[in-house]
Amino acid sequence: MIKKAATLLISLTAASILILPSIYSVGNPSLGKKIPFVGMTLSYEVYFMGYGPRMHARMVTFYGDPTEPDYIWVRDSETFPDELVDDRVFKIDIETRKIVGEEGYSEALFPTKLHVEDEVIAYWGDPVTIVGSQKMSVMGKTVDAWAAYTPTEWGGYYTMYYEKKTGIWLGGNIVWYEDDTLCSWAMHLVSTNVPLCDED
Repeated sequence: MIKKAATLLISLTAASILILPSIYSVGNPSLGKKIPFVGMTLSYEVYFMGYGPRMHARMVTFYGDPTEPDYIWVRDSETFPDELVDDRVFKIDIETRKIVGEEGYSEALFPTKLHVEDEVIAYWGDPVTIVGSQKMSVMGKTVDAWAAYTPTEWGGYYTMYYEKKTGIWLGGNIVWYEDDTLCSWAMHLVSTNVPLCDED
């Protein structure tokens, strides 16, 4: 079932029009800015399979306050077809990338100086382990990513992918059980104004 969900997600994405037009371009003035920067955006397609398959959009935006230049806010918004979902908002330190007042990092942006077997605390409070490195095709570019993995207390697991040079979230998947139903959630980046790195 997991393989079918992943295959269907890839097929749907290839056949669909992107949720937002790609704003990655050579002339984009944000390309020379330090990450994270005010106005940074990450747009994802998400496919859920469990009690009936469905697809939705997820958008992460970064905005600032001129009175607090050392911090940036991360707004994580999900759009479900028939549900109202509250946005998650995090204030993070630009230098450390950590959520202010917490030990961990937002799901959208991890540190960059990582190694296999390092542990990173995610905003939900669980440590995720860097389990390997992987070349991935994202928005037509080959990028080098860290694979981060953590088991969950409800018998499932997270596997997330982060671009090595920027630390941005490329997507990933979650697998879990609800009663006797196997559920999965898969997501991938479809648009951003962060420069993705071609394979060296």
